[in-house]
Amino acid sequence: MVRVYLRLAAIAVALHAAGCAELRWHKDGLVDAVLAKELAECQQVARLRAYREAWPFGLFPPYLIGMDRRGYPIAGYPDQREVERFLLEHDLVRGCMRGKGYALVPVEKP
Repeated sequence: MVRVYLRLAAIAVALHAAGCAELRWHKDGLVDAVLAKELAECQQVARLRAYREAWPFGLFPPYLIGMDRRGYPIAGYPDQREVERFLLEHDLVRGCMRGKGYALVPVEKP
């Protein structure tokens, strides 16, 4: 739990240090279509890997949050595990893109 808070604090500090600048992936001499394709590939691989690592034994049964107006149950999943999966997925995407030679750079505003 502490690890999650430390990561969130690190992200907050990084965003503040960047002046809340919008970032984008960049690689010299590359067209946007190739960037979009490679980013989608990295995201797909990262999503599957993060899901497997966050839920190592398969899909855990959801817990009951409440009931809707018609009486149907509303299910949810443990928040902590989902936060860890989300952070891991973004770390994996960042590692994949850097491995392909990309760098995060601030978006240039006209």
